[in-house]
Amino acid sequence: MKATNLFLLSILLFAFSSFSYAKKKDDYKLVAYYSGDSISLHKYNFKKITHLIYGFSHVKDGEMIITKPKDAPTLLAFQKIKAQKPGLKTLIALGGWGGCEFCSQTFNDKDLTEKFAASVKVFLDQYQLDGIDLDWEYPAVEGHPGHQYIPEDKANFTRLVATLRKHLGKDKLITFAAGGLQVHLEGCFDWDKINNYVDFVNIMSYDLVHGYSTKTGHHTNLYSTYPGEPSADQAIQYFKKIKFPMKKIMMGAGFYSREFENVQNVNHGLYQPTKFKNFVDYKNAINIHTPGNGFIFYWDKKAKAPYWYNEKEKYL
Repeated sequence: MKATNLFLLSILLFAFSSFSYAKKKDDYKLVAYYSGDSISLHKYNFKKITHLIYGFSHVKDGEMIITKPKDAPTLLAFQKIKAQKPGLKTLIALGGWGGCEFCSQTFNDKDLTEKFAASVKVFLDQYQLDGIDLDWEYPAVEGHPGHQYIPEDKANFTRLVATLRKHLGKDKLITFAAGGLQVHLEGCFDWDKINNYVDFVNIMSYDLVHGYSTKTGHHTNLYSTYPGEPSADQAIQYFKKIKFPMKKIMMGAGFYSREFENVQNVNHGLYQPTKFKNFVDYKNAINIHTPGNGFIFYWDKKAKAPYWYNEKEKYL
C-alpha cells in the first residue's frame, strides 16, 4: 500500500470485504484504511465500516513509532468516531509501501521483536485501539527498492505474530496485509503456522499488473482473462487449496488508476505493448477519464474489471 493513501473517494480507496459469503453477521467485515488528518476524518460516513485502520506507524530501534504531526491528533479523532459508532474496531497499521525500511532487520532479531511487541501493547493502550495491522511489504520477497529482504523473513514473520499475540493477549486484533500475487502468497508467509495468531488477512488484490509493466493489463481484476493471469479469484483459489479459513480472508479493491502510453488500438488497448505513464488518483480519474477527453469506457466481462482507452492519445 502506498503511504499517501487517504480515505474513501479521496486519493486511494482500499475497502476489504469478506469473500467467504459468511452466514453469520459477525463474520461480515468492511475494513477501511485511512491516512488523512483528523479534520477530514469527520467528513465520512462510517455506518457500514466495521474496522478502521490508520496508516502508518513505523519501527525504529525496535519500537513502534509515529512520525507525522497529524498522526496523534488523528488517532485521538479515531476515539471520537468509535464513540459515535459502537462496535467499530480501530487499528494502527505498521509500514505501508516504503514504510517498513527496518522491518526485516528488526524482526530478524528475537530481542528486538520482543521489544517491538511490548511497545505495540503500550501504543494500543495509549490510543485505545483494538489492534495492529502489519503491512510489511514484503517478508522474504523484494518490495520497496533498497529495503532488506532475506529468506529468514518468512519464519521471522511467524515469530512476530506469535510474539505480538503473547504480549497483546486474545482480545486485541492482529491482522496483516498480504500481496495478491502468487510470489507473495507463497513466498512471504507460513499460512498454517500464522493461522493460530491472526484474526484476518487483507489481500491486496490490486497492483496485480506491475506498475512499470511493458504490457497493459488489469491491476485489480476479479477473474483471470487468460490462464495464469493474476486476479482476486486466483488468490482465493490458493487459499482454498491450502485450506486456510476463508472467513479470515478480506478481499481488497483499488479505485485508483494506472495510465499507460503508446498503446495501439488493438483489443481496445488491452494486453498490448506499452510504457507505464503514471498513477491517477480516484478523485482525478473521474474527471480525466471521460468521453469529453477522448476516453471510452470498456468492461471486461471475463475479468469483471473496467478500463478506459483513448485511441487518439494512445492512452489506456
